[in-house]
Amino acid sequence: MIYKEIRKISLSLAIGLSAINMYGADGDAFTFDGIKYTVLSEAAATAEVAAGNKEIGGAVTIPGTVSHGSNEYKVVAVGSDAFSYNDALTSVVIPEGVEEIKYNAFEWCESLTAVDLPDGLKTISNYAFSGCYKMQAVDFPSTLVVIGNFAFDSCRALTEIVIPDSVTTIGTDAFYNCSKVETVWLGSGVKELGYGSFGSMDSLKKFYIACQTPPAFTGAAEDPFIDTYTATLYVPRGCKGRYEGGVFASIWQSRFKTIKEYDFPVPVKTLALDRESAEISVDDVITLVATLTPEDATDKTLVWTSSDEKIATVSQTGEVTAIAEGEAVITVKTSDGSNLSAQCVVKVLPLVGVGVETVGVEDGTVRIYTPGGVMVFEGDRNAWTPSSSGLYIMEKNGHAEKIMVR
Repeated sequence: MIYKEIRKISLSLAIGLSAINMYGADGDAFTFDGIKYTVLSEAAATAEVAAGNKEIGGAVTIPGTVSHGSNEYKVVAVGSDAFSYNDALTSVVIPEGVEEIKYNAFEWCESLTAVDLPDGLKTISNYAFSGCYKMQAVDFPSTLVVIGNFAFDSCRALTEIVIPDSVTTIGTDAFYNCSKVETVWLGSGVKELGYGSFGSMDSLKKFYIACQTPPAFTGAAEDPFIDTYTATLYVPRGCKGRYEGGVFASIWQSRFKTIKEYDFPVPVKTLALDRESAEISVDDVITLVATLTPEDATDKTLVWTSSDEKIATVSQTGEVTAIAEGEAVITVKTSDGSNLSAQCVVKVLPLVGVGVETVGVEDGTVRIYTPGGVMVFEGDRNAWTPSSSGLYIMEKNGHAEKIMVR
């Protein structure tokens, strides 16, 4: 009897362990295509790149989803020490869906020359790319909010830094000792600059800051520009007095050889279409109206495209022409670098309801239909007053013509 009970308990444990292996659990470690991961949330099916990927060399593309057991997980973070001190990694592509690059993730990857950061990334944490002294350029996404302490310290191959308007906080020594940087563009959203965040930039010549209100300085010494003396500071037109007379005026004036005003481009902030979907019939033409803000945006150029021009085409003024039955997505995008877009799903319906050839219809008694076959009028043609614009079909004695009412 005791043996049977022990056997039942053993079987139960085996089944339980099997279930854990099949479905995973929070904190589970696994490897997928040579890269180590950790399950962050089994319920949300999320994972992060785990620590210890020091042996992977060359160009690496991190996938957006990974498999463990019978489950798939969305990669939402590059974890602490994920690739730190990997001297064989040369480039890395980080997938959309990743919102955070954590502490020391790529610290002292001495051969890393290029990194592709995804749209949707919000945080680059402390020391994330510190010591990557061969990294030649970084394109920060317009979703980024925080750049942590020492995040790009000693990235000595960088020559230009462009911080998007979305960034609010730049930490202590974030770009310290980036000694080859000649130009910095700082977006309008920055609220805090940490001590030494742009310090020891020996080659710096031009520092553009689009903030109309000077950002606060944080850290013990409150000096973001320590050991930087030779550049010209460019501030928004009409704001020079705020930099020369504000709380941190002495630092702005002592760290830059001169302060000049500059006309910064005004980016597009929002873009929307007047509709998200539309149903039209073959040969119909509609015009989509795009609205962007602010009204004083510098570059209002929009680019229109159709996902399937065999179904519907679109002009560069938003005029959509239905070609054939089916569905096409009409997309409008900004071209000023703000990377905004809006879409309208256009469903094209066939001409139905009157199955006759298209020929002229003489005056007299007629029947008028919508493209869907609903009769909206019967009587003398000259007495018909359309209730709305669009395509109609007029029929008499088995003959029909299409009429577009505008």
